[in-house]
Amino acid sequence: MKTPAFTSPIAALFISLLIFFYIPTISANNNAISLWELQQGSPYGTAPNGSPAIFITAHADKLNKMVIGTQLTLPFPNQKIVLQLTESEQNSGNITIWQANIIGQSCSGSASLIVTPKSTRINLFTNEGSYEVQINNTTGKGLIVSEDDLIKNVQEAEHPTLKIWTLSSEQNAKGDYAVIANTSVFNRLQLGWRLQITLPQNHKTLIATLTHRESQPGNMTIWQGKFSEANDEEFITIVTNEIESYITIKCSEGTYEARLSHVTNQGVISLVNDDSINQPTQPVVSLWQADLVNYSQSNPVAYLNVNTSAIQQLMVGQHISLFIPQLQQTLTATIDSFNQPNRYLKLFRAAIDNTRNGYLVIKVSQQDARVFVSLRRGLQYRAQINMISGQGYLTDFFSTYYGTY
Repeated sequence: MKTPAFTSPIAALFISLLIFFYIPTISANNNAISLWELQQGSPYGTAPNGSPAIFITAHADKLNKMVIGTQLTLPFPNQKIVLQLTESEQNSGNITIWQANIIGQSCSGSASLIVTPKSTRINLFTNEGSYEVQINNTTGKGLIVSEDDLIKNVQEAEHPTLKIWTLSSEQNAKGDYAVIANTSVFNRLQLGWRLQITLPQNHKTLIATLTHRESQPGNMTIWQGKFSEANDEEFITIVTNEIESYITIKCSEGTYEARLSHVTNQGVISLVNDDSINQPTQPVVSLWQADLVNYSQSNPVAYLNVNTSAIQQLMVGQHISLFIPQLQQTLTATIDSFNQPNRYLKLFRAAIDNTRNGYLVIKVSQQDARVFVSLRRGLQYRAQINMISGQGYLTDFFSTYYGTY
């Protein structure tokens, strides 16, 4: 799959973060292993989840030479990080888990390496930042993704602020507010750009920064964003195609929904009363059961028996749970927004209740459903579900695109 190159503002931002993250290089011993080289030409690109990434060519054959005490050199633009392996653990399925420390450098840090016959994953943590590295041991292809917030502290010149609509001052007969929309904005959005949004009633202005993008068939794109100085429970979701855009805004003032026509540049926005304290509390419903008999970490595709009736009956306020075999953990979440861009597709967003901050996006049609799980520390999973048979499977997000397992 060809990965699109960085736009210059994103590349500049990623380079500046790497410079900020700079750790002085040390001299490794003569037996130090250089684990990869940066991709020739420009190593910068975009990961499948839309995050800025650095592409690498790994020396996967050297992974077999590692022992406790081995030093590993990890090349980054403008720096090299040196690790020393401190301990290892052998699991079933030829999986080896290594622990390592950053050595001889001005900041403390550690790393974990999970090596399987087909893939290697490195989670690198320091007191100044963290990275995840994915390597396909067969092809040697890999990428580095920053797990930190790549959007904050961005200069106005690098990422513009775009006004997306002008509000009418009066409600219509249905209680909605009419808007004149700048729908051309949605054809040129990029990660990191900011949107200026004016709310009805008090005409308060909010600024949302785009943090996630996902492309869908039929020229449909789903954007996620967050508001400045806000927590993960305040967000904006934009579902856009060639004809219209459907927007959900959840903030301290309430939850708003807007539908904008790209043909007329007009639309409406209304306050949704799903935040009312009078809303009944929904019971927790499990979305699926995982087949653990045939599951193994050497081939971590989890097959699912799905509660399709529960998915068909999802609503705002519903509490759901889903077991992630790859984490050996059950996540619970609460549906906090609903979009229906057309009569065939329903989109739900849910905030994860567990200590792992993150969110879910659930897309439901008559034939199938997809669940995208995004957690902190770069953990992302995707479930594909057949709504007719009730069968599905859950995979690691990066493995889906790069075949690292």
